[in-house]
Amino acid sequence: MFPMFEEAPDNPEQPEQPEGPEPPMLQKLEHPDLHFTYPTIKLPSMSSDHKPISDDFAAEWHELMMQGPYFSIDEWLTAIGAENQQAIITAGESDSLVRKLSLKSSQGGYKVSVVWLPERMNIGRIIYLNFQYI
Repeated sequence: MFPMFEEAPDNPEQPEQPEGPEPPMLQKLEHPDLHFTYPTIKLPSMSSDHKPISDDFAAEWHELMMQGPYFSIDEWLTAIGAENQQAIITAGESDSLVRKLSLKSSQGGYKVSVVWLPERMNIGRIIYLNFQYI
């Protein structure tokens, strides 16, 4: 599913990866260098100061992804318990993503971020993210 983790560029410090099936961490979508960003909601149980981020709903995301990689926004909203709320990618999520991607790769290869429904991100935050990596 994510072959870019199997082969790093000519890096002498990177050990050779055996050919064959994906590593177990990738099969379970639990690789430390793989990050998912998706729309979230603010639950009533969250404090007023808390900015919802994808990590708050990681268990629900993982469960849906293990059922299959294709699902709709309606299925996602049902899984996270959104009643009449609009799911968005918040400024807090943008900050979290920048922080995650700025860390060194845990296994010496690439870091990958998958953003599901990027159109649900505030346009100002998209511009901010672009300037972080120019």
